[in-house]
Amino acid sequence: MKNRILFFFAAALALASSISVHSRETAIETRFTGFYMGGAAPDFHSEYRALIQDGRLEAEATRWAEEALAAVAHFNFTPLERENLRLATPDTKAGPNVIFIRGLVSRADIKTVERWKTDVHVFLVTATLEFFDLASGEVFYTRTLAGQAPAEAAKGVRLNPEKISLYFRECLKGTILELVKRAAEHYQPGLLQGRVVSVLDSASLVINLGRVQGIYKGMTLYFYGDDSTAQPAGMLKAETPQENLSLVKVIILQGDAPRRGTAVKSFGANRLAKQKDQTRYMVAGFPVISQYVSPEFKVDPQSLGQWLHDGLSEKSDLFMLAPLLAKLDSLGSLQVEEALFHAQETYSIFGNLAQSAALGNRAYPDILIKGAVSYAEIQPYQTPGAENLILKAGVSIQFYDRKTREFLYACQHDGFRMEKLVQEGDNVLRKPDLDAGFRTLCEKVISEAAAKIAEDYRPRVLQGKVTEILPDQTLNVVMEEPGANVGDAFDMLQVVEQVQDLDGKELGPLYKTYAIARLTGNAVENRFTAAVLASDGQTPVQAGDLLRAEGKRAGEASGPLHQVSGWEIRGKVITPEYRPPAGAVMMGWLFDALLSTNKFRLLPPDFLRDDFDMAEGGLRGGYFEPRDQGEIMLEDDRVAEIFILGRLGHVDVQRKTTPFRNELKLIAGVEVVFTNAAGDTLLPPKQLALSKEEEQTKDTRSGEIVRGPIDLSPEFDDLIREVISKLVEGLF
Repeated sequence: MKNRILFFFAAALALASSISVHSRETAIETRFTGFYMGGAAPDFHSEYRALIQDGRLEAEATRWAEEALAAVAHFNFTPLERENLRLATPDTKAGPNVIFIRGLVSRADIKTVERWKTDVHVFLVTATLEFFDLASGEVFYTRTLAGQAPAEAAKGVRLNPEKISLYFRECLKGTILELVKRAAEHYQPGLLQGRVVSVLDSASLVINLGRVQGIYKGMTLYFYGDDSTAQPAGMLKAETPQENLSLVKVIILQGDAPRRGTAVKSFGANRLAKQKDQTRYMVAGFPVISQYVSPEFKVDPQSLGQWLHDGLSEKSDLFMLAPLLAKLDSLGSLQVEEALFHAQETYSIFGNLAQSAALGNRAYPDILIKGAVSYAEIQPYQTPGAENLILKAGVSIQFYDRKTREFLYACQHDGFRMEKLVQEGDNVLRKPDLDAGFRTLCEKVISEAAAKIAEDYRPRVLQGKVTEILPDQTLNVVMEEPGANVGDAFDMLQVVEQVQDLDGKELGPLYKTYAIARLTGNAVENRFTAAVLASDGQTPVQAGDLLRAEGKRAGEASGPLHQVSGWEIRGKVITPEYRPPAGAVMMGWLFDALLSTNKFRLLPPDFLRDDFDMAEGGLRGGYFEPRDQGEIMLEDDRVAEIFILGRLGHVDVQRKTTPFRNELKLIAGVEVVFTNAAGDTLLPPKQLALSKEEEQTKDTRSGEIVRGPIDLSPEFDDLIREVISKLVEGLF
């Protein structure tokens, strides 16, 4: 099997670089392979499926994309020669300096919004671009955009096929043009050049490029013979990037073996990345927790995950790798799909998805980002003279260390959107499009959550050293700076050799990762005891070995682990005018308030635990990239020491009525209880009640309310969140 994989690698490399580059320049070019137009139900309208049968729309989409790409100077775009209008044949003259681009339409549908005298048919198209290396399949950048185009028609009148074709084309064209524009704003392929500075064995090398220069684990690079402008002699994959050097493995050799001084290049690294020497992050799933979600909620996990990826790419300094998205098929078995679904199968030069996946189309992240829709509901909301619907949705976003599965950070965020019902008497003249409304709401909530993460999550690297190995194999370690806590997991690294550049300059020590350790006790500040939890079984621990953990949140609290364990409604006075949300929603409010104080070390609320397991399937199953059999993995088995239970104890409204107005006083009281694992209360319950005033103005003749809230549930929600925030701020 290994020989077969190497054969496909060699074939791919030969295809991508079979003709020597005549110029000594290594200008990076881009070329577009074409659009995969989708078509499988239920995300594609039947009229769209009929529209793409003859291939003309695919040819138009490709032409629109090529024209837009050609207008971007830093893409240095050259169109492919095509045997027909539909598909491009891979250009065998393309060297490794050519970045290929492919497109996918993952949704094309029509939603009808009913109005009083007309209907509005909203055309919805979602498209994706991927920038990738043809030989290795490595994806350097991905971008997705959901576009829409409204078409108004007479009430009850269906659009004819000609108009449907016209509007789908307009929507697709507008989406593609905007998609290319946004990709150009955030991605510019750049050249990385380095040299081999040490040969450890026939398959293991050290190069003078590291994380500072933009190298990350899993990144593929080409190496060259004596003429660094000729065709590559093989391909490398980065195994252990360090600050200014990297351990790499030879994965293709079709010429002379690399030696000290051999030239190494990569052509697709993003020059517009805000920072290059950072931990690699990846969105790895965005499930919907069905028990807390309205049946009308139809937003697909792929769109949710892509919105989170795009939001974090734009708003934060995190280095985002292309996302891994997962979904359940109709049989309930896990189907792990890349951001481009089956487009890889269509355009892979290896001919089928299995071979291409085995060769590795994504680099492994250091940190997994897993989102979830924690709730989505619809509430009726009355305003004077109108019946409305409020769409509410909340998301939970959590960061985990990929190797240790250690929880690092979480963000809860929610929002609402008003949808109006147009009525005449008891007849509803216009119903809102709940599907489109939830999509718009979720995109907004996720974008706001990404901005919140960019502001709040400041990752850093924690390092320490082993100072002593005790007879029972317990380790004494000292950390370089504050921030570590008992229970934290760390990679253990040992020096392999001291590395010098070709000019004799010291590049630093080359480390190998051989174990994972956990801090077990704290004697004095920055000094801990630790235990080895998993190792390669071959490397003995030595004094001076390095402990390293990435992605730790700056400003994280110290002390025992806490967890929000539940939410109860136990008050004697709970007015029927309040419809409380699900307990999971209020647990999220409490968690977010606790996290914002920086006083508590927190595990995420346990109601999300099982739902995130599905996002692990792709990484564990080897579909994503061949699993490094030597890599040491660990399941995070930490449990909370202190549990926090929230209770809603009082919700009431007091009224003072006059002929012209109602003066309302809303009151809400909340209690939090701290317990241990056995359920014993550790502290007296902490309680707080607050009030807020509202006013309803009446019509002087009819007495009906013409201004002010009628449905008080949204007002109570806001008040309860304020109570939780104030109560938590005052703890300790």
